[in-house]
Amino acid sequence: MRNKLQDRLIRKASALRLPVMCALELLPVCNLSCKMCYVRKSMAEVRAAGGLKDGQWWLDIARQARELGLVYPLLTGGEPLLHPDFRVILDGMNQLGMQVSINSNGTLIDRDWVRWFTDHRPLRINLTLYGGSAQSYQDLCGDGDAFYRAREGALLLKEHQIPVKFNASLTPENVAELDDMVAFARKLQIPLQVATYMFPPTRRDSSMVGRNHRLSPEEAGLARVRNDLLQAEPEFFVGQAKRFGRFVPLDRLGPVGEPVSQNMVCRAGVCSFWVDWQGRLDGCGMYSTAQISLEDKPFDQAWQALTDHTAQVVYDSPCAQCPNAHLCHTCIAMVRNECGDGRERPEYLCRMNQASARHYVELARAHYPDVEELPTMEQPMPDICVP
Repeated sequence: MRNKLQDRLIRKASALRLPVMCALELLPVCNLSCKMCYVRKSMAEVRAAGGLKDGQWWLDIARQARELGLVYPLLTGGEPLLHPDFRVILDGMNQLGMQVSINSNGTLIDRDWVRWFTDHRPLRINLTLYGGSAQSYQDLCGDGDAFYRAREGALLLKEHQIPVKFNASLTPENVAELDDMVAFARKLQIPLQVATYMFPPTRRDSSMVGRNHRLSPEEAGLARVRNDLLQAEPEFFVGQAKRFGRFVPLDRLGPVGEPVSQNMVCRAGVCSFWVDWQGRLDGCGMYSTAQISLEDKPFDQAWQALTDHTAQVVYDSPCAQCPNAHLCHTCIAMVRNECGDGRERPEYLCRMNQASARHYVELARAHYPDVEELPTMEQPMPDICVP
């Protein structure tokens, strides 16, 4: 959802190692109990771990980061609207001239919140959809009524012309309702971004490497393709089919070779950062490599330490020499959360992308039969249902 000016700014910031964007995890507390959540804690657990940082602490960090270039902070959680100083934080960041986005489940947004947002406008509010029915919300999040509150919140924001984007996390409870979520987003003329891959929640439980409450890899691959078929332009979908038609089936890859050491290649710790609810600076919320306490040093010193650390991060990637690497786009966070410190292939990701390859090709041939040069899969892959 970025514009060209923002893209140019991010590229320039990357070259200069300036922290132009970030995610600020205000708290891990949420009013929903989603089964796949990677961070959720109770208030009792938060108090036992030292409690929350107050609004002035977050604004002090924002002021320091702004001096180095911060423009695009994202307020996230947990459910950030539950932070007792949320309004202080957003209002203060707006006054600093920042372009603030918010992640929310939308269930707390009522007319009072919308009136306040009208006067204290964020750049955008990202609302996560957890299904297309009260039953899926009950099964996945433990609160069926949240379905109605989330939709009412979205309608109110739209009515008051506050910029909104939908995110959807697909799981076994709601994957069958993808069409309903797409239809709802279209009705409101709100863009919808769908995630079918759920990171293992190793931050919440270090024993969960390679596991989460999520779709099977084959189901996740199919869901990705079905979403693109529903939402993407035909040219994009056909292009994906042609690209993934070159996917090398897993049983042809042979054993993993000697892993190749490589540096991180994303923006984490380069022009973006994450601050967790305990006040620790890192590059990424999905994979911690530094955890620099902002209680111990000013932000400029902490940012320098993070960029220095990021430049030195090297990991043995089992994917570096894989012929499918350009299609899978794995990163250190994905590989380490799936495999721990091991050097084996991230099986879930491999199988997910293999399923995507099969279904891009099969559904492109079914829906765009007149397109020339559509590939065929070189050999059969595991059977799963194609709607």
